[in-house]
Amino acid sequence: MTEQSVRKKRRRVLDDSSSAKANTEGTWLTSYADLMSLMACFFILLVGFANYEDPIFQKRAQEMARYFNGSLIEDSGEKGEVDVSASQKSTKQGKKNERVLEPIVGEMVDQSEAASPTSTSEQSEEMQKQDLEQSAAEKEKAEQEKVQMQQLLASVKEFSDSSKTVTVSYEQGLEIVFTSSNFFESGHVAPDREVEESIDFLIDIIKNAGYNFPIMIEGHTDGVPLNSKIYPSNWELSSVRAAYVLRKFERAGFPPERLVAVGFGSARPLYSEVNGLGKPILENRRHNRRVIIKVLYPKDAPRDKIGLGVFF
Repeated sequence: MTEQSVRKKRRRVLDDSSSAKANTEGTWLTSYADLMSLMACFFILLVGFANYEDPIFQKRAQEMARYFNGSLIEDSGEKGEVDVSASQKSTKQGKKNERVLEPIVGEMVDQSEAASPTSTSEQSEEMQKQDLEQSAAEKEKAEQEKVQMQQLLASVKEFSDSSKTVTVSYEQGLEIVFTSSNFFESGHVAPDREVEESIDFLIDIIKNAGYNFPIMIEGHTDGVPLNSKIYPSNWELSSVRAAYVLRKFERAGFPPERLVAVGFGSARPLYSEVNGLGKPILENRRHNRRVIIKVLYPKDAPRDKIGLGVFF
């Protein structure tokens, strides 16, 4: 085979492959053209089924235009005609499609109204207004509670100045401490008779004030270890001492949800019970056996509504 014939054969092969490739690349245009034709027919049918003279359609179209910041051409009074044969031949089918499309358009309008900047701004302003009103109401309530607490403090202080058995302090509420060194006998629950009379008198003062402040009673013991069948430790004894005073408040008519008793055992002594030589100080032990009555602001009260609760 000569060199010239070989070249002709190669050229023929290259020409055939190029022609085949060109024919293959052009086949997608046919499918694409068919798809575009079908889409055009579909939208023509939609336009044919539509009823542009319906006032509901006009209203919703205007609402959608406002939402998308568009504008509508004002109606000049002349009504256009749509000359589509499919719509004339399929009037019933067109009306049916109208009923199907109307809820969809209405839903779009409702969503656009809900998400419109105007409604969001109005909601934000309304929430800010409610927050301000709530804050003002809370502030007014706090001021009223402060005035009531000051009035109660004055009444209790008047009693403490005359009785010499009670001291009262004011920080986050009233703290009433009994100064008697004979508050409780060692291992006993009931207080000394003189102290018990002072407790009853204080309960009357708090009740007659008529305020709804929460009341916490704290029970304390000395540091002498306790081991009996009734009270296995100072924790139980301190809790029962607090509950004893709490029940006095309950019998006086205080609602249980305002009362709580807490037992601290010997964990919070007022005074050290031993001297530098390690010998016990009996007087300090007597002072550490005590009950403290606290009148609290509602915000400082325990969060759990436990009624006749006892913590230890």
